[in-house]
Amino acid sequence: MSKFSSKKFVIIDAMALAYKGYYAFISRPLTNSKGEPTSAVFGFINQLFKIIEDTKPDYIAVAFDSKEKTFRHERYEYYKSSRQAMPEDMIPQIHRIKEVIDAFNIPIYILPGYEADDLIGTAVTEAAKLGFDCYAITPDKDYIQLVAENVRVVKPGKSTEEIVILDEDKVREEMGFEPKQMIDYLALVGDSSDDIPGVAGIGPKTAVPLIQEYKSLENIYKNIDKIEKQSLKNKLIENKENAFLSKELATIKIDTPFHMNFEEAIFEKPNFDKLIALFAELDFKSFPAKLKKIFVETVPTATEKKAAEVKPKEEEIPEVVPETVTVFDRTKVKYKLIITSKEAKELAKKLSEAELFVFDRKKLSLLRQILHASPLPFSQQIFQIEFRLMNFVKFSNPFLKVREAKKFARTGNMTLLFSALTELMLRISFSTLCLQVMLLTRIRNMAWMIFRRNILAISQFL
Repeated sequence: MSKFSSKKFVIIDAMALAYKGYYAFISRPLTNSKGEPTSAVFGFINQLFKIIEDTKPDYIAVAFDSKEKTFRHERYEYYKSSRQAMPEDMIPQIHRIKEVIDAFNIPIYILPGYEADDLIGTAVTEAAKLGFDCYAITPDKDYIQLVAENVRVVKPGKSTEEIVILDEDKVREEMGFEPKQMIDYLALVGDSSDDIPGVAGIGPKTAVPLIQEYKSLENIYKNIDKIEKQSLKNKLIENKENAFLSKELATIKIDTPFHMNFEEAIFEKPNFDKLIALFAELDFKSFPAKLKKIFVETVPTATEKKAAEVKPKEEEIPEVVPETVTVFDRTKVKYKLIITSKEAKELAKKLSEAELFVFDRKKLSLLRQILHASPLPFSQQIFQIEFRLMNFVKFSNPFLKVREAKKFARTGNMTLLFSALTELMLRISFSTLCLQVMLLTRIRNMAWMIFRRNILAISQFL
């Protein structure tokens, strides 16, 4: 058995992760205090931290696409022809990402004439033969074909701090076929992101049953006469050449002229000084703490001070924030004290007309019980909410109100019940701002039974 047995090997598709990070912040691009764009760098580092933390690799490497055209371009002139050029503000970030990778002491590999997919496919195949547990990091679905007993694909999730691990069982569950059949699937449906044509008119709903029944593209065409649906048969016959071309283009090479130097890829500790300096330049204030948390390392105080001296332009954004969302700013909040009945009614009217509003539910047990018990949706505006300012020192004995509430609950007098419960809540609350809930429409008997059954619990909770 190899000396590398039971070790974890991680290899990252750098450009795929860089693009993922870049577009995660496309609505609010990040920059440092000097105006340098940093979205792709921030997203890449965030994902790298998550990958290292979750997989705990013994060996780690990063693969980049080569600048030269690949054998796939020679085989099919339209391969990736519709892809747009890299955004201008992303170009300088690639150099920054390479600086970060170097500071992490992770080797970078580029194989001229081949894509990162092929380099990674060759590396994980070699590592699997040595007994490694392998993790290929990429959001690209074509990597699924590499998944095997000890090879997993790790996809970034919706945010830059989330990852999804695909093993054989997960692929079967999500795709409905074996991982190696991914190339047959792509041969049928194509891949618009790479301009792989596939069979015109065949989508996932048609492709999956074909693969489940016939197992491979070759076997589909061997049994073409058994396909009963004439329109489907015609599509397959007319697009046979494209189907086999697509399978060739979608197949990741696992036998490229590349040899993975695993001794070079041993992952120990990053260069903390370099990383802290880079984080300071890029205004990534939260990353030094993550670095120490993951590697349990004390960064030199002098370096920390140097990083702290850099004044960032603004806080980095931890996740995508829609343009319509306003970030809370305590200094811009306008507070208004409601002291008259007129003001309270105006506020109630304003809230009833609003599509959404937020309030503090602390100590508002009554309102919570009402919302949970009501069989009607809150959006129907069953309740009118009115704020009243109450003076705690004038409140009478709350236990009298408890007895009143129980009495009204037994008799079914809902108006008085709500009045008593509301006053009870106000009397024993140490907050001066409370809610008075007034019933506007009828609620089914089931709701009243819930209130009567739980009235003691409500009063005790308050």
